[in-house]
Amino acid sequence: MLSTDVLDPGKPQDGEVRVKIKARVKAADVKERLPDLVSELSVVVVMLEQNMGQPQTQPVVENEIVTRLSDANYRVLDPSHLQRVAQRDQLAARLRGDERTVREIGLKFLANLIIVGEATAQPSQSTQGIVSAHARMTARVIEAETGRIIPGGNVSLAQVRGFAQNARTAGERALKKAGEEAADRLQQTLDKYFGQKNRRIEVRVKGLPSLDEYRATKAFLEKLRWVSGATEGGYSRDESLILIMYPEKTLYLAARIREEKRYRLLEFDRNRILVEYRL
Repeated sequence: MLSTDVLDPGKPQDGEVRVKIKARVKAADVKERLPDLVSELSVVVVMLEQNMGQPQTQPVVENEIVTRLSDANYRVLDPSHLQRVAQRDQLAARLRGDERTVREIGLKFLANLIIVGEATAQPSQSTQGIVSAHARMTARVIEAETGRIIPGGNVSLAQVRGFAQNARTAGERALKKAGEEAADRLQQTLDKYFGQKNRRIEVRVKGLPSLDEYRATKAFLEKLRWVSGATEGGYSRDESLILIMYPEKTLYLAARIREEKRYRLLEFDRNRILVEYRL
C-alpha cells in the first residue's frame, strides 16, 4: 500500500467505529499477496493455554501446531494477527459454542478451517527436587463455511507429562509434548480432509512435438505441490490431455505452469487448464 487518506473518521456506535478511507495500492503487491489470502488450505489456530493456573503468555501448544502445519505447506495465520481481533480467551470461548463467530473469523481472514481448543498444565508431584507436571488439551477443527467439525477433527489428550526443577518449566514441557502429539494428529486429519477434497483437473496442451515431450510434461506436473496424481489422457500434436488430481484452487496450478518457460498459459477455469507448448 502506497498511502491512505482518512475521508471520514467515523463515530463510535454500539461499540463499533466505521472509518471511510481512500487508499492507493500497487497492483503488483496485491497480486503477490492474493494467493495467500484466498487459499483453500488457509488455517486459523486459536488455543487458550494455562500453566499452573495462570495464562501461558507465550503459547506453547499453539506454536507447535502452527509450526507443524506451516512446515507441511498449509497457510497458517500468524497468531499475533488474531490477537488484534479480540482477547485470546474471549475469542476462544466464543468459538467453542458460537457458529456465527466461526464464520466471522473465517471470513475476516479468508480461512477455510479454524482450529480452536484449550490446554492446561497442572503440577503432579515432586521427588528429590524434580517436579513433574501433566498436561491435557482438546482441539476441534471447524469448517468456517458450515461451522461443522470435520471428520476426525476432535483431538483430546490427557496425562501428558513433563519434568523440570520447577513447576512452571515442567508445565511448559508437558504442554510442548502435548502440542507435538496434537500437531501430528491434526496434520494427519487435515491431510486426509484435503485428500478427500481432491478433484480432477484437465490439463490440455497444444503443440507437443513428441510422445516423449508429452510424458516429460506429465512428469513435470506430477512434481508440482499438492498434485496427488497425474494420468495420461491421450497424446496428440494438436492437443494432448493430462488428468490431474488437485485439492487447491485451479488458479495456483495454472500460475505455477505459467512460470515454466516451455508453456504459455492460454486459459483456465475451475476444472480445466489450456496451455501451448513453446518450441
